[in-house]
Amino acid sequence: MRLRGRYLISNCELIINRPTILGEDHTPLQLELSISKSKMAVRVIFEPISATTGSSHDPINWIAPSKYIVRLVNKTYPVEMHWYDSLCSYMLLCYPNDARKSSHGLSQQVFAFDVDRLGRTRPKMKVYFNPNAKIMAELHVDEEHRPSYRQTLFRDALSSIGFAEPWSRIEEYLVQRAENGKQVFLDALSWDTCEPRKARMKIFIRSDCTSLEDLLSHITLGGTLANDKIHETELAAKEMWNAFKSHEQAVTVACGYELRRGQNEPVGVEFHFYLNDFGSSDEEIAQKLDSFLVGKMGKSPGWYKEMIEKFCSYRPLSSRTGVQLSVGSTVRHGNWDVTVHLSPEAYAPERRI
Repeated sequence: MRLRGRYLISNCELIINRPTILGEDHTPLQLELSISKSKMAVRVIFEPISATTGSSHDPINWIAPSKYIVRLVNKTYPVEMHWYDSLCSYMLLCYPNDARKSSHGLSQQVFAFDVDRLGRTRPKMKVYFNPNAKIMAELHVDEEHRPSYRQTLFRDALSSIGFAEPWSRIEEYLVQRAENGKQVFLDALSWDTCEPRKARMKIFIRSDCTSLEDLLSHITLGGTLANDKIHETELAAKEMWNAFKSHEQAVTVACGYELRRGQNEPVGVEFHFYLNDFGSSDEEIAQKLDSFLVGKMGKSPGWYKEMIEKFCSYRPLSSRTGVQLSVGSTVRHGNWDVTVHLSPEAYAPERRI
């Protein structure tokens, strides 16, 4: 695992407080824990960066991800980059000299792999694209028209690889929400780097939800999606909303719609609550999650909190929030798992890096 990780994320250096789409604390690395009753899976999510990232030579961090892709393709690691080339021209600002000041410092590409601690299979890779830099670099697109331009980029990109029909279901919902004065932010897309017939495409949105009904509307695209996976996700949303929502303020929620080749609508949805909305410190959040996992996943009392204390050994959990970023659910094999995103807080003052 250590050698494999070193190979896969060897371009993940630390540079001084450069913004990244991964989190507010600028750390270019996250862990995603997927917790079920029988096991826990780990996904490592990272942005390849280097000493030149964010400089005048590479203000949009194009060089490090490009070198990383070349290294992956040239090695024996089995990645399928067919969609990468197709989507890149639509979603990304591809050359540093095309970047305008408004797009400087905006990251565009993130990668992830699932960890198999026993080493029995090669880790599965994912790629995430965010079009922020491209949108900000287009001088003809003013702030008012950026949401519609963003939808155009997604529509053209997904149509180019055969996902026009399932994307149209998502776009119809976004337009409907906007017409009703409830804007939903179209965030990013991701896909598996395996052969296209097996790969999953995901489209991510963000929204402030004031009620469970809001969240369920996102999950079902306004009541138009209905299958076993969607039903399980609705059950998970109800359980987690009731367990964690204890105030009247809106909660920021992200949803990811799973698309597959040959399907005319999303086949599944994942969701995540941003945890800053659920507690004043990582200790308070960890206690809530620990209690939830005891009741719903059969974990031993203190199991989760002890794990987070070990992960955050450099500071007390009670000092602030920041380690636990989001909690949500993904349906796997007919049952829903609890997913938690963690930040190692690379720039935390207690680390003294």
